Amino acid sequence: MSLRRACRSLFALVVVVSAFTASAAEYDLPQDGEYGPEEYIALTTCPARSVTLVPGDDVAAIVASASVSQVYCFTEGVYEGVSVIPNAGDRFVGLEGAVLDGGGEVTSAFRSIFAPNEDDPIIDVTIEGLTIQNYADAPTYRDELTPRAAVEGSQGWVIQNNVIQDNLLGIGLGHANWGWGDGSIIRNNRILNNSYMGIESNGSNIVFEHNELAGNGWNLTNEERIWSGGGSKFTDQMVFADDSFDFETMITLERDEEDQLIIRNNWVHSNLGHGIWLDINNRNALIEFNVFEFNYGSGMFDELSNGTTVRNNVFRGNRQGNETLGHWGGAEIMIANSQRGRVYENDITIEGTSRAVVMIFELSRAEYPFRDYVVSENVLRFNNAPQYVNATLADVVTGGELLGGALGGWGEGDFYSQGNQFDENTYILSQAGQQYFYWGQRMNWSDFVRAGMEPNGSCEIAETGADC
Repeated sequence: MSLRRACRSLFALVVVVSAFTASAAEYDLPQDGEYGPEEYIALTTCPARSVTLVPGDDVAAIVASASVSQVYCFTEGVYEGVSVIPNAGDRFVGLEGAVLDGGGEVTSAFRSIFAPNEDDPIIDVTIEGLTIQNYADAPTYRDELTPRAAVEGSQGWVIQNNVIQDNLLGIGLGHANWGWGDGSIIRNNRILNNSYMGIESNGSNIVFEHNELAGNGWNLTNEERIWSGGGSKFTDQMVFADDSFDFETMITLERDEEDQLIIRNNWVHSNLGHGIWLDINNRNALIEFNVFEFNYGSGMFDELSNGTTVRNNVFRGNRQGNETLGHWGGAEIMIANSQRGRVYENDITIEGTSRAVVMIFELSRAEYPFRDYVVSENVLRFNNAPQYVNATLADVVTGGELLGGALGGWGEGDFYSQGNQFDENTYILSQAGQQYFYWGQRMNWSDFVRAGMEPNGSCEIAETGADC
């Protein structure tokens, strides 16, 4: 939600569902060893015809003096204060034990030149096999619109097999306000403990796979967590055409209907904000075979986007922040002002302060319609989750009491007739009559079905197997 911090009036409409199954589902789900980073065998010798680097080299000057793209090989050791502007097509690899350390003062290890509407971005750069740590930013993200990143890339960058940790912002692709990172691949990295955010990306046809994204956003305030920061932020939005930061000077990039974002086989856990956050104009995002667990906010948040598919994932123990999260308070899966999405064949565990699948229609952003979003064929189980007992739903969107699933805000009836649907899901509750559902008002399972939801769904009591 960067660029729109003033747009805070979230009063609308919410729908929730929830659960997880203790038994194996009939569909494929990520299994141990199939998500998160895969085994990587570090290089022990530099590639043929590469430029060999050793600690103490003036790496920035060596790269700047090259007339053509090169392969650069960092040998073992700590490289202090390295900050490189690559040439298009450069490849940077590290032997085992190669560490780039910003000392808490240097802004970026690798940086594409970003100016508003840059005509000639630095494209097709590869970064692999490195530990990149302790890169900071001055001023911090609290003082400027978009912070610098330890790895700050552009279009066609490949960032793989790295450990990117203890920075302000781990990876920035395109950056939301300056350019795009189209066609980039972020694969098999450990993106850990970055104080503001793990990855911020702007663009399309980006692949984010087999990464561990954990512990990011630890230095955010509670207010900051509801608009940015945490594990990630993926956008595909306009950028500024000049340095006036005037919304009237923003430009867009032409897109094809087939453009998409792919997020698969990642382990997204313990981030101090949302885990995976899609925000603004993402198209056809495919989110599959990930495990989302123990994030402070939502496991996954789909906001202002179109055509998202969320399938074959495991969600459990998210929304650790409880009432301090406010009205963007998080859920296992949260959806806001998006359309044509599908959430299916996921396992979702609801327990403690968690919420399940929440739809919010924010009236102040009605230019982003919320329609034709279908949640189906998921297995959802309340696991000792308390149901919401406060009759004034206003408390829900500002935190309120503990709740297990269904919650609501203020919305208009036309939301309910826009093709948004829950159907063919399996719900497992601890006892009959629990009001874990919301469709215009708080309700139990029978009322939810009478409201037109779940015509082919099922609900059972955990211990007995009896119908709800």
